[in-house]
Amino acid sequence: MKDDESESGEENLEFDDDEDDDDGDDEYQSVGQSAGGDEDEEMDDASDDDQDAQANQKWRQKLNATATYSVKRLANLTDIIYGKETGSVVSAPDNDDSSKFVPEKTDVRNVAGDDDLKELLKLRFVALDEIVTSLNEDEQEDLYGDYEDLETGQKFNAPEKSNEEGDDDDDEQSKESLKAKFDEEYDTQQQNQTTGPRGRKLGKNPLLDEILKDEPTVADIMQQKLNAQKARNSAEFADMDPALRLQFRGIEAGVYVRIVIEKMPCEFIKCFNPTFPYVVGGLLPNEEQFGLLQVRVKKHRWHKKILKTGDPIIVSLGWRRFQTIPMYAIEDVNGRCRMLKYTPLHSHCIATIFGPIAPPNTGLIAFQSVSNKLPNFRVSITGVVLELDRAFSIVKKLKLTGVPYMIKKNTAFIKGMFTSALEVAKFHGAKLRTVSGVRGQVKKAEKTPGYFRATFEDKIVLRDIVFLRAWNPVNPVKFYNPMTSHHMAIRHAWQDKLAMKTTRQIRADRHLGIPVKDDSQYKEIKRGEYVEDQLYISPSLRANLPFGLKLKYKKTVKKGQQPKKLLSDNAAVIEPGEAKVRNLVRQLRVIQTAKRQIQDQKKKQKLKEKAEEEAKTGEIIDRKRKARKKMGFIKEGLLKKAKTG
Repeated sequence: MKDDESESGEENLEFDDDEDDDDGDDEYQSVGQSAGGDEDEEMDDASDDDQDAQANQKWRQKLNATATYSVKRLANLTDIIYGKETGSVVSAPDNDDSSKFVPEKTDVRNVAGDDDLKELLKLRFVALDEIVTSLNEDEQEDLYGDYEDLETGQKFNAPEKSNEEGDDDDDEQSKESLKAKFDEEYDTQQQNQTTGPRGRKLGKNPLLDEILKDEPTVADIMQQKLNAQKARNSAEFADMDPALRLQFRGIEAGVYVRIVIEKMPCEFIKCFNPTFPYVVGGLLPNEEQFGLLQVRVKKHRWHKKILKTGDPIIVSLGWRRFQTIPMYAIEDVNGRCRMLKYTPLHSHCIATIFGPIAPPNTGLIAFQSVSNKLPNFRVSITGVVLELDRAFSIVKKLKLTGVPYMIKKNTAFIKGMFTSALEVAKFHGAKLRTVSGVRGQVKKAEKTPGYFRATFEDKIVLRDIVFLRAWNPVNPVKFYNPMTSHHMAIRHAWQDKLAMKTTRQIRADRHLGIPVKDDSQYKEIKRGEYVEDQLYISPSLRANLPFGLKLKYKKTVKKGQQPKKLLSDNAAVIEPGEAKVRNLVRQLRVIQTAKRQIQDQKKKQKLKEKAEEEAKTGEIIDRKRKARKKMGFIKEGLLKKAKTG
């Protein structure tokens, strides 16, 4: 029998090279025409339809023959379990090809005859009748309630049930009245719409509106095409075997499937919890790649603290949950993306994170911690993906300072701003500015490392401080830590064991204080006394000034020369009476100065005594305040103990 079957199978698979090649071309062409051709052309040419029908019949025969040859045995497991005998068992010739896996012949055929195995498999399936009988009345009402067929537009109402209680009847009547009112308002709103089928405005041309009133819209045309294609597909696969139909149309909704997941961690199996629901999803090939994402985020208004750049957050994006380090920024008016140290309070900002690629407009939510020990609101950030790229341009402010050590007219030599000639070359041509507002430019590096020459629009002085304001590019941290809480017996332990912690959390766990740097301490700045330079005016400009604005310079004595002695003719002669008056005035001034000194000493003594009295009273007030606060704490502690006890 096997030989006869194999011979018959081989005879069915024999093709004539001359005839079948031509028929094959016609068949594939006709299939394409039946799927996407015009219906009017098919009705015009009846002979072409007959040829297409014959070609389709040949195409089906070839498919059946090919399936008979390639499939070892086909059986619908659901039909065997539920007692429907629609599955088919097909044999195929033996094949000695060792590269292909050939299952044993007793795998499926013995299922129908083995009652024990059949009963065991029934436990893995649930029939629709059993589901309906297990539901209560409310759930059955939800299952068989009112519904509308979205494809045909036909509405189906559930059978009415008699209710004995009067209150329930009143509630149902009120609901029905509200529903009727809503339907009436919705219908009137649809009738009073101001746009026509093709999106044109109504009311401008009433005659044209009346003509185009019954014209189908674009949505109606597309729906008709979809319905026609669906009916055509159903007619094509109606007579086909269910197992063979599964290979062409795939798995339909409502069918039990078995999923095999490769490379599953062993910890997931060990810590598997059957009471915890799992949602199975899939990733596109491009979503398996990693890169930088720019997202527009906003701090949640219920989250108490603002977020800091560099602190790790746990992001839920698409099918992924992972920990990453964000870098917050804001876009200026000129398009520059400037880094922020903290998130704004009540506005959006841009965050750059590293993780799996997600398409734009994908929503995300982030947490600082997922531990169950937090009593407060845990959602920290909500946002949406803007764009993705390999790198983003993010900058932060850079302010360098230096001092001049030599000045020659408008040229100055600056030190203390750079440490090497390479840094000077990097900032060649950068703009400079002094405290007094004089602008300049970096020119060339000097022999001494870090020293450079700069030119300014005016002459500067040695006490000036030179500033260089620039933008320094910043690179986001590429950190990705997937959240593997399902690999642990205690799911909330992931936050304490595998999650990245901030520096503050590590210091708190190890009981460490904040390190103090000497350079960060405030120190007293000692500055020399400022000596104002004299105003210098060139002789040519001085000669053109009016007499009232001309400066009166004192004649200076050069070094090594003695000042000229006054002549005896110019000596001042004081009369005796004038000398007595001068002595009297001098004595009065001495007396007045002595009295003023005595008054100042008395005033200082009074201020000192008053300060001592205020210090004493302040100590007494502080002592009383501390005692009062201590008594309050004692009372509060006693109340807490009484409540807990």
